[in-house]
Amino acid sequence: TACQNNETPASEPAEPPMENTQPEPAAPPEPEQDSELPQREKDWMEDIEFLRTEYKKSHLDPFYLCTEEEFDWKLDQLAGRVAELSDNDITFEIMAIIAGMGDVHTAALEPAYVLDETLAVGVRYFGERLYLYGYPKGYEQFELHLMQEVVAINGIDIAYLRKKAESVLDPHNVWHTKENAVFLYRLPAFLDWAGCDYQEGYTFQI
Repeated sequence: TACQNNETPASEPAEPPMENTQPEPAAPPEPEQDSELPQREKDWMEDIEFLRTEYKKSHLDPFYLCTEEEFDWKLDQLAGRVAELSDNDITFEIMAIIAGMGDVHTAALEPAYVLDETLAVGVRYFGERLYLYGYPKGYEQFELHLMQEVVAINGIDIAYLRKKAESVLDPHNVWHTKENAVFLYRLPAFLDWAGCDYQEGYTFQI
């Protein structure tokens, strides 16, 4: 007789599962960690956020001229540039943002280190023109040029520098700015921010 096979015949193999041919969704990029930022940048960003919060909380009518959306946008733009700007530049950018809000009783004041270096020359507006007006003791070489009109600094026109001064002092009050801008023209920190930093020194064209 034939040998009897007592093994149970195997069942028919199941069909293989359908393969998912669609690509796996890409994992979202890892958010940039604050710890990766240099301490200087983190410090400035904290200062900018502090300014944002405190201005909104402390001002009685913060957005009567400039909208909250514009204010936030300006601060966001500045926060994104802290790595490429000097500390002095960030200072004047903040001053310009607050001055642009339109309240002459609210201002961001420059820190003391901005005033560490000043130029040995005094200027003053007479009418709409800027004149060399004075100098400290020991700089008598300027005496021959007193009361001559200053038309540019390092080739940057005084009219443009006046607009930059208005932006950080009071862009809505021309008289107030003209009376106070003359001190800014003596500050290398301001002149550098305004675009006069392409030379090693500062030349007043008269």
